[in-house]
Amino acid sequence: MPNRSHESARMQNVEEKILIKAVKLYGSSMFPFYKSGETILCSTCFDKKKLKIGDCVIYDMNGGLYLHRIEKIQKEGIVFSNDDDLPAHFVKWEQVKAVPVKKNIFSDFFEKFFSVLLKKMRKIKAFLQI
Repeated sequence: MPNRSHESARMQNVEEKILIKAVKLYGSSMFPFYKSGETILCSTCFDKKKLKIGDCVIYDMNGGLYLHRIEKIQKEGIVFSNDDDLPAHFVKWEQVKAVPVKKNIFSDFFEKFFSVLLKKMRKIKAFLQI
């Protein structure tokens, strides 16, 4: 007869690691991919080794939670920017709290593609002073 106490302890341990939270967004810095008032699902259990440039991450800064895009990954933490004109800023790994749950594979590709395109267009607009 199998020992049920070990089995349930293992199941409970897995449940503690896989946490999904609903987060309501405010602000327009990640528009059009994330909209103010939108509620997204986020996972607090993620592998930082799988994060890539262009991925979005939720982090804690000065007591507030922010959703921004990874611009550069470093040993000590991540350099973030948004899809607007926010200057790049550094965040330590301890401050990274969650990653948005992907809607689907196509939205992930288009989100990254258009984010890069929007940034390039803003730089050209600033250069031309339009």
